Amino acid sequence: MLLNNSIFLYLYLLILSVLIYFQIQYNQIQISLWVNSLHSNFLDITSKYGTYAGDGLFSVFISLLLFRFNKKLAVCIMLSYLISAGFTQLLKHLIFHELTRPILHLDAGTLKSIHFVDGVELNYQNSFPSGHATSAFALLSTFVLFMKSDYLKVFFLFLASYIAFTRVYLLQHFLIDVFTGSLIGTLTAFLVYYFLIRKNVYSRLKIPFNDKNS
Repeated sequence: MLLNNSIFLYLYLLILSVLIYFQIQYNQIQISLWVNSLHSNFLDITSKYGTYAGDGLFSVFISLLLFRFNKKLAVCIMLSYLISAGFTQLLKHLIFHELTRPILHLDAGTLKSIHFVDGVELNYQNSFPSGHATSAFALLSTFVLFMKSDYLKVFFLFLASYIAFTRVYLLQHFLIDVFTGSLIGTLTAFLVYYFLIRKNVYSRLKIPFNDKNS
């Protein structure tokens, strides 16, 4: 399983290494302000709408949509989302509930220079970890595990990374929030795939997995 997804893992570890370096060199507010300074019309539009791909409802919709065509993939997506989202929400609301969003960490002077995207309502509480980043990486990492093409694996990795980026760009999360969310989502997807597919646990479930495309 790991060998077949080596290009995804190598690139993902490279991205994580770069992000770790930035988080050692700069604090979370500095990183957020720098990302926000990159604003453009293109990033405003793609971030405003692209961020919804990290919404849990999107993962549920994709899973239900695929169930007719590839039940194994659909069930893996649903389980990966439910497990990772449940764990993330537990962290957000019970353990790290006091951690607030970026907007509450900016002083009045800094707020005057901030770029806000029209139509985006900012959240203030429950910052860590990012639920959108968790869901995006759980969903797209599951796709990676079912894909044979290395090009598609790389595409899904960068798509998940961009969805996570939108959360920082829109001032909804700090980098550490999406960094941790991506780890939770990716690890969950790999574990679900390993036990459900590689260990044939799905054969014990009362789900007709004998469809031609699964």
